[in-house]
Amino acid sequence: MCVSDRGQLLQLCRYVERQWLKKSYIGAVESFQAALRRRIKVAHPNLRTFLGHLQRATADGETDVARLNRGMSIRRSKKCFNLINEARIKACISRFDSGA
Repeated sequence: MCVSDRGQLLQLCRYVERQWLKKSYIGAVESFQAALRRRIKVAHPNLRTFLGHLQRATADGETDVARLNRGMSIRRSKKCFNLINEARIKACISRFDSGA
């Protein structure tokens, strides 16, 4: 490993430590880590795969912030979408049962 590679790796390690390990926003970090684990789907991906997933997660987060800044809603999770559909189905069944 040459000196410049070592320096870049050290910068990456400092960034990860500063941005993700020493933050006081533990709940947000745990939520992000859980989402990242769901995205990666393997216990120990290689570094290139991990960084690719991290880049895509960051891009998704930036897209969400941009949408919020424009007054738009961010994408819904499948769980939220399923709950909304379930509520609609129950309302329809209720209206059907009452003859409406």
